[in-house]
Amino acid sequence: MKCNNAEKLLLLQDSGELTNQQLRTLLTHIHNCEDCRSFQQAIVKIEENIQTQELPSETILNNIKREARKLTPQNKSFKIIY
Repeated sequence: MKCNNAEKLLLLQDSGELTNQQLRTLLTHIHNCEDCRSFQQAIVKIEENIQTQELPSETILNNIKREARKLTPQNKSFKIIY
């Protein structure tokens, strides 16, 4: 397996989209390829960082909603004439 194929499969691995054969081939490749092991570890670190990010406070969410309402075009009434 080529590294670029392994990287694609690594990105699909968490979503459960790999067949058993693809998973076995991928795991064999990762076992033998230091670059792809590093790539896999980088993915794990990114996922961990994403999960540990704090959610914005209620105040921040309300401010965003308020600004979004300001930027949203106002409904203009109009009549359809036949």
